[in-house]
Parts: sequence; C-alpha cells; structure tokens
Amino acid sequence: MADGTRLQVILTIAATGMLLAGSWALYENDIFEPEFECGENMEKVDGICVEIDIDLEDDKSPNITAADCNSQQVWRLEACVAMIAPHSLSYENETLTLETGINSSFIPSFSGDGPDSWTVFPTLPSGLVLNTSTGVISGSLFEEYGPIGHTISAGNAAGFTSAILDIIVIQTVPVITYAEPFPILIKGEEVVLSSPTLSGALSVDSWTVEPPLPAGLYLAGDGSIRGAPEVLGTSEHSIIAVNSGGEDSLDFTLIILDVKPSGLTYSAVSFSLTKGEFHQLIPASLGGGEVMEWAADPALPNGLVIDSASGVIYGEPTELSTLSWYVIWANNSGGSTTATMMLEVIDVAVSNLHYPVEILTLAVNIDAVNLTPEHLGGKVVTWNISGALPEGLTFDYNDGRISGVASELWNETEYDIIAINSGGFDVGSITISVVDLTPMGISWPDSQIAIAANESIHLIANNTGPAIDTWEVNPSLPLGLSLNDDGSITGSPLARYGWEEYTIFANNSGGSFNTTLTLAVHDLDVDWLEITANVNSIDYGSSWPSLIIPIGEWTFPVGIDWDNRPLISAGHVGLGRVAGYGHEGFVAQTSGDKGNLSLNTLDWVCNEGVNVALAARYNGWQDELESAGYSVTTNAQPDALSGQDCFVGEFWNSWDDSKDRAIEQFMLTGGGV
Repeated sequence: MADGTRLQVILTIAATGMLLAGSWALYENDIFEPEFECGENMEKVDGICVEIDIDLEDDKSPNITAADCNSQQVWRLEACVAMIAPHSLSYENETLTLETGINSSFIPSFSGDGPDSWTVFPTLPSGLVLNTSTGVISGSLFEEYGPIGHTISAGNAAGFTSAILDIIVIQTVPVITYAEPFPILIKGEEVVLSSPTLSGALSVDSWTVEPPLPAGLYLAGDGSIRGAPEVLGTSEHSIIAVNSGGEDSLDFTLIILDVKPSGLTYSAVSFSLTKGEFHQLIPASLGGGEVMEWAADPALPNGLVIDSASGVIYGEPTELSTLSWYVIWANNSGGSTTATMMLEVIDVAVSNLHYPVEILTLAVNIDAVNLTPEHLGGKVVTWNISGALPEGLTFDYNDGRISGVASELWNETEYDIIAINSGGFDVGSITISVVDLTPMGISWPDSQIAIAANESIHLIANNTGPAIDTWEVNPSLPLGLSLNDDGSITGSPLARYGWEEYTIFANNSGGSFNTTLTLAVHDLDVDWLEITANVNSIDYGSSWPSLIIPIGEWTFPVGIDWDNRPLISAGHVGLGRVAGYGHEGFVAQTSGDKGNLSLNTLDWVCNEGVNVALAARYNGWQDELESAGYSVTTNAQPDALSGQDCFVGEFWNSWDDSKDRAIEQFMLTGGGV
C-alpha cells in the first residue's frame, strides 16, 4: 500500500471523560463501558474511536478482507493497515488513591492500536485486579496500602508501552456517633464510657479530645473515656477520630455530680435549747460527697443558723418555741440526705427567787404591804403559794405580788413561793406574821419612886398604846412586890432596898416596849438603928446647937435635946442621903458613943461608898477615916465633888447659890452629905 493511500491511524485520548471523543472513564463499584458511535473519519477499535486517514482513491482494493491482514496489520475502514504500537499510556493520575471498602475502577488512556496484553509489576495488592484485556484496574481493599509503585505494561504486535503508577489505599473518612447520651458521672466513681460508633472507615488511627477532659478522666486509645472524675461541673468537649482518610469530630457534654450525701445524723433526736444561751448541734455522722447547701424545714427558731460548710446548727435562740419536728437537708449536685430532729426553745430557768424581805411582820389593820418578788432567769409563766394568807392579804397569781392590809392576827408562818417557766422552777420563801401594834406610850407616875417598907403600895402603869399581852421586869422587884398582868406594881415590900433601876418590858404580838423605873424601899426605923448602933446617950456639954428639923416624908430625927427637940436629923434626898448636926463640933467625934455616932452617920450617908471629901474644917478627921477604910480627900469644895461618894462640910450661908445647887445635885444623884 502506497504511503499516500496507507491508513494513518492515530489513537487519541478524548478530553475530560467525554465518551464521544473515545476517552477513558472511572466509575466506582462497577466498570461501565458505554455504547457510543464514532465520529466521521473515526473507527471503533477495541472499544476506542480511532481517527483514520485513508486515500481511498489510491489504496482501496475491493478484493481485500480482514482475513487478509497479517499479525502486524489491523483491518480498518475495509483495509489492512499497519498496526501501531501503543504509547502514551496513562491513568487518571500518576498516583491512584483508593478508599478501603470502596469498589473503584481506573481506565487507562493510550495512543496507538489497542494492546492485546496487560501486565503489572509488582503484583497488585489482594483485592485489586488488572483486566488483562482492557487494562482497567478495579476492585476494593480492606486494608491500607502503599504508596507502592507498580509498572503497568500494555503491548501488541507492534510494540508495547508502560506507565508507573503509585497505588495507595487509605481509610474511608471516619464517621463517628454515640449510640446514646453519656450518663451523668459521679465524682470519685470509676467510669468507662464506650468509644463512639464508627461507620464508613474500618478503623481510626488516633483519637483526641478538645478541650482536655476534667481531672481524673482520660481518653483511652480505643476512643473510650475512662477514669474517676475528680471535679464537679458540666463541660463541653469534642472527640476527634483521625485516620488516613481524614477526620471526624463529635461534640458531647459531660455532667459530673458529687456523690449524694448520705447517713446524716445528729447526736440526738430531741434537743431542748435555752433562750439567750449559746448552743451548738454538731452532725454526728455524714457520708457521701461534700455538702454544698444546708437547709431546714420549717425555718429554725430565731437566733439559730446552719453553718453552710459543716451543717453545725448554732446560735443563741431569741424566742421561745414549743417542741416541734424539723427536717435538716444536706444537698449537693448529686442529691440530698435528711435528718429529722425535735427542737424546743425553753426559757432560762427561774433562780434566786426571793422577796425584798424574808420576814414580814405586819401590824393588824395598820400596815399596808405591796411586795413584788425578784428573781433571775426567764419570765415566770406560773406563780403559786403554799398556803392561805391572812385575811386582807392577796397573792397575785400573775406576778407573785403579795399586797393588802392584814385584818386578822396571824402567827408567824413560812410560805413557799413557786415560780415556773418552760426552763424549770424555783422556790422562794417568805415568813409572814400579823401582830398588834408595838407597845408604846407606857409611863409611871415618876421615874424615881421611894416606897416604905412593910406598907402596901399600888403603882399603876399609864399605857396610851396598844394592849399589852405580857409584862416583865429585870431585875426582880424587891421581895414583897409584884408586877401584875396590867403592868401595875403592888404589894408590901418586906425589907429595905437601896435605889435600883428596873427595866419594865411590855410585850404583845407586835413586839416589845421597855421603860425604866428606879425604885428604893426605905425603912426609916432600920436607918435610925443603923446610925445609932452602939450608941447609948450622948452629952455634948454646954454647947448651943441649932435645931435640925426633919422635913419631908423620908427624914427622921436621930438625936434630941432635953426638950425633945431634934438636934441631929437624917433623911433620903433623891438618890442620896443627908445627915445634919446642930453644931459643927458634933460632926467629927472620934471616941466613945460620940465617936461611934459620928462614924455610923458617915457610914450611913456614904451608903457603902468609900470616897470621902472633907471640907477644910474637917481635915483633922482624915486619919480616923482612913483607919476605918475610907479614901479621904481634904480641902474639898461643894462644887468639886466629882468621883466622891460623900462630903463632910458646914451648912452655912456662906456658900453661894452655885455651890448650893452643886450640893443639891450631888445628893439627888446619889451622893451623901
């Protein structure tokens, strides 16, 4: 066949998969070879449109058939033309990338006549096959592979061509899901959260999580979450699955709660608290996680609170509260536990109960009383008294007050006063008596009364006060005298008694009144006998004495003259005594009957006293008196007799009034002259 008529066969590759141009195509899952018609001046050869160039006028031979073509020729456009060796062999890319588990097909492209043999070296991985007729590589792998270079060779009788392909099998992009939401986690409890469900890809090369998991949890190599969470809270995370095909992420939420509190108890079930005092109730047991909130239902009594950290109930109750049930709640994110208790707030117990006076003595129909008790502790709720009060007095059961005016006499009675409140009780006492008015206004005819021995008397007490129940006297009255129930003194004294002060007591239920009465029993006959003891008759000679006339109830003559006129007289003056001589020369005799009379008279006047004051005229009597046992002061004056029992002097008008008054006062108060 001349060159001008020889078929010119050029294999071309159609662009961008257009089937009408005779290009290769890649289809997943199955090899698809579409039916199509070649264009003008093109012929389908082994499924490929081949452009031909024919000089029909010069080379056409109507007697030639396909059978006439040799091994180096091909029949094309009703002529045997020279076979063209394949060349420019290629596939889609120099690197063929497959995904595991996905059927893939790769169709070759080449120029020249179609190969009649296809080979590959090295052998394709199991699951991929090379179609030795078409050169199509197809199949699926379930394991990652490569990249590994494979030489694909295509040949026909005219020659061969080859291309090197890098084949890589990668995982399918993972798709991860969780079958169900995560459970709520409990702090401190071990947990295993299954890895996400994987679809598409066969496996995952690595797992990561963002942001990091809470302390105590970790992401295991299989994508599961494990550990025991150490912190509380809610957190948002993404878990990321990565393989050679790509990555997928999945958002999830972790909720970590605390261990539910449990086993809450206090030291007792019932508590009695005292108002105003500090109390502290400490939980006896509590398990589980940390309590984040404490509460009480109903609200605790005023003044009590629950410590938010420890659950201790503490404080000073400010109001009284009856015994009631309370529920104490201990809560955290994991749940709650409760304890039940009974609480009451009682008052401070009453103590130191007393009245302003312990012993109350009232005058009947006179004294008004209004006594309110005093005490420590809380307010008294109930008052009581152990017995009935005297008529006219009342006990207030609201405040314990005793008031009124007693209208009847009442023996001394001790009463118990009981004060009660919710905290306890106390007992105080008060002793009450109702008496007459205290005796008063008792007097006698005189404060100093002299009574004659052996004569009957009746001294009447003047009482302007209340009635007297009993009378007493101290010391005892002179023998023969009696103190009567009406306070009078009656009787006949049997002997002489010197002056003595008697205390008279007038008593009734209201008390006692005392007054003093100074009494003496005079016996003038005994006085005369005492003065004249061991004295017979006395003759003072031719002196001219003055008459000493006894004047008054308690005076008497001691010596008389020839005409029965008193020359020596004696008497009682107030509390003292006096003796007078008609002549100064009679006084200080020292011998015989006259001496006995002088000394007897001095003894009587001094009334057992021993201190004698001598006026200057009688200083000479000193030795005699001192020999008789007296203590003598000489040169004495009437107005300087302090400390003396008796005084010896001259009764002359030479003394002025002040000295006369001094002598008078000296005798009235018990001195002798």
